[in-house]
Amino acid sequence: MSFRPAARVIECLPDGRVLIEVMENLAIGEIIRFKNSRNIIAESVLTYMENEQGSPVYLAGHREKVTFFPRVFLQKEAIIEKSFLQDCLHLEMVIDAKQIFYLSGLLEGLDNMAVLSTLDSSQGLVRIIASPFFIEEIHGFVTSLAEEMPLKIISEKMISSLEEY
Repeated sequence: MSFRPAARVIECLPDGRVLIEVMENLAIGEIIRFKNSRNIIAESVLTYMENEQGSPVYLAGHREKVTFFPRVFLQKEAIIEKSFLQDCLHLEMVIDAKQIFYLSGLLEGLDNMAVLSTLDSSQGLVRIIASPFFIEEIHGFVTSLAEEMPLKIISEKMISSLEEY
């Protein structure tokens, strides 16, 4: 898999978040890796970003400034790279609206394998976005989840992480 620069760290915040300036569109669900001056530190799936006002951001554009928790120590001027033309699984489903928070917690416990987006909380419409590396695990997770709670899969497709959704 090839990577290219997507953002740079401009400030390390006291609470562990980093403020980054985006050099190329960066979207939730993309595979990213962190580089300090000479080495690659870690690889992860981007699961959450906020704008400077604290609102969630799903797609950050060129020169936009956003914050997130990198889960590794980064220095100022560290580079964040993203995978090139990576396709991600987008799985939309309907669950009991009261179970959205529970599902969010379960996915968080899967250590960044997937991201949950709530599309319509009143209807229980959610989207799971996962890297292609974790498709089997996510399918297994959803199968197990279906034994625990009622759910209906509405759509399942692979979408380039560079496309807007």
